[in-house]
Amino acid sequence: MRSRSNLIALALLALAGCTTKPIVVKPAVVIPGVDYTWKIIGHVLLSGASLSEEDAVAWNGREITVTKSAYASPFQGTCEEAGRSRRTRALADIVMELDAPRSILTNYELGESVTEYKLSCRERRRPPLAIYVDGDRAMTCYSGVCYFLRR
Repeated sequence: MRSRSNLIALALLALAGCTTKPIVVKPAVVIPGVDYTWKIIGHVLLSGASLSEEDAVAWNGREITVTKSAYASPFQGTCEEAGRSRRTRALADIVMELDAPRSILTNYELGESVTEYKLSCRERRRPPLAIYVDGDRAMTCYSGVCYFLRR
């Protein structure tokens, strides 16, 4: 008789574990990195820029594509074999280094800390691409213009 009551208790315990609670699904994790197609969504002219405001606006909507081994940019062209380095930097240090407007720190949804990727083409004819990434936002600078990017 005792084993029957143990069996019933075990069955009730097992059923108690089968509740109708919804399964918690964690939101998708945004994978940080640079290997995406980025769209130019805005810009800031630096002092001594070689482009006019009108010329810089014409780049809006263009894309920069980065893969594990290559990159394509309207500024640097296409590089099929690229190396890369990566480091974390304070955005304020980059702004100071570029002598860029401090508005970059607050107006373009980049965090205080960004990941700097320097992509260099194995064929030395192409200039390197530096891109500063914070989640789905990024910035790259070329010829005195800093372009703001979004995935």
